[in-house]
Order: sequence, then structure tokens, then C-alpha cells
Amino acid sequence: MTGLAYNKDQPPVLALEDEEYPGWLWTILSPKVIPEGEAGTRPEDRKRRKEKIKAQNFMKTQ
Repeated sequence: MTGLAYNKDQPPVLALEDEEYPGWLWTILSPKVIPEGEAGTRPEDRKRRKEKIKAQNFMKTQ
């Protein structure tokens, strides 16, 4: 790939072959799969997080 030199007086950055990159790199942009039963709306998730934090803080005082 040409034209990737972004610093003057530096050699151009060379892209590697696809096989030379780790396998997880190609899954980054895939949508995350939420396990059944864990899917919720944002307000539900916030409420669940707040309740969990309150319970943890309560246990710290005991």
C-alpha cells in the first residue's frame, strides 16, 4: 500500500498480509451477542447496576 507515510523523512508504513494479523482482529466490528436472559434495556441495566452497587456497599458496612 502506497501513500501511508504520515511522517516526513520516515519510511512508509507497510500493511501486512491478512494472514499475519491475529484472528481476533477480524471480529472486532462484529455485533456483540448478548446471551438470552441477559438482554435488557438501558434503564433496566442502570437500575440493576445501581442495586448491585448498593448491595456491595451495604455488605462493606457489615
